[in-house]
Parts: sequence; C-alpha cells; structure tokens
Amino acid sequence: MGLTTKDIDIVMMTHLHFDHVTGLSKWAEGKLVPAFENAVVWVNQIEWDEMREPNIRSKNTYWEQNWKPVVKQIHTYQDNKEILNGITMHHTGGA
Repeated sequence: MGLTTKDIDIVMMTHLHFDHVTGLSKWAEGKLVPAFENAVVWVNQIEWDEMREPNIRSKNTYWEQNWKPVVKQIHTYQDNKEILNGITMHHTGGA
C-alpha cells in the first residue's frame, strides 16, 4: 500500500505488557524513539496507571524502553472511547 510509519496516526493498545507494546519504539541514531512518530496512542487510564506503578505480580511485564519513548503520544480514556466512527475501545481488564 506504500505506507510508512509516518502515515500511521492512531495506535490502539489494550494494555502495555512488553509482549504487546514492544513495537511502539525503535532505535534511531543510538536512542529509542517512537516507531509511529505521528500517531496518537490510545490506552485505558487504568492500564496506563498500572504500567507506571505496577504491582509485584506485573512489575516484570512493563519495560521502560517500550513506553518512555511514546509518553508524549499517550491519550487515555476511562470506560470506553469512540476512536473513529464505529470503532470504540472498551476497557475490560485482564483475568
């Protein structure tokens, strides 16, 4: 389709464990930077808070190199958020 990472303007994250969020950052000129430089990154406020202050069970699932480069791109929502017409994110939490 000829798209580049600069063409991506929305990324929707269900949560921020390393196995889901690793692709949000990339190495450029020796430092980690956002992989999708023009994107808004949507995540639920509870998930964002949990990542920044994890409990003992989830502490090892959040890696700073995955989220610190995109901190300025993060937008949070509470229970649900219509991102685009007909596309709504709902927070369900993990089990």
